[in-house]
Amino acid sequence: MGKHAEDIYVRMCRLTPKIAAYIDDFDCGNQNLNQYVAADRHDASTVGYLFLDDKRDNVISYASVACAGVMIRGDIPGETFVDNENTTLSAMEIKIFATAKQYQHMKMHETSTKEDTLSSRIFRQTLFVLRNISVRHIGSKGVVVYSVPKAVSFYERHGFFRFSNEMTRNAECFLAGCVPMIMPWV
Repeated sequence: MGKHAEDIYVRMCRLTPKIAAYIDDFDCGNQNLNQYVAADRHDASTVGYLFLDDKRDNVISYASVACAGVMIRGDIPGETFVDNENTTLSAMEIKIFATAKQYQHMKMHETSTKEDTLSSRIFRQTLFVLRNISVRHIGSKGVVVYSVPKAVSFYERHGFFRFSNEMTRNAECFLAGCVPMIMPWV
């Protein structure tokens, strides 16, 4: 595999039992995330998406999404709430976004910045799909992610910010130390 992603054709597929075997050998370098990806195929509350390298027929990235709600007391850009009352902000949640080790930090082209990576482009595609689902079907106000600490800057580069003190995090977060983040649809 080359050092750059310019010749990689990415195919996005919804995870179904027919193609679930693709994730059997998935390795993002984090054993906890690998286990979550493997178990996610059995979680009826999420929808999984595979991003496949068509030439090599293997998984580049995996994204799992679900509906969510964020309890808020206070202000969030573009929203108005009643003072001192909790409000639930409808959201979509990226339960997991993971990229296989061999594709992590892979620049798109030789002259690309360190932020112009294959995983960034796939993540933007994921956000595009979620925004489309929101506009057409569910009307969510944004996207929530519970980031592992070392990925916080990745999500910040894509428009997410950390929950403010007025937001209540989900108690079911699967990894200790995860940082709750949100990106409101603008």
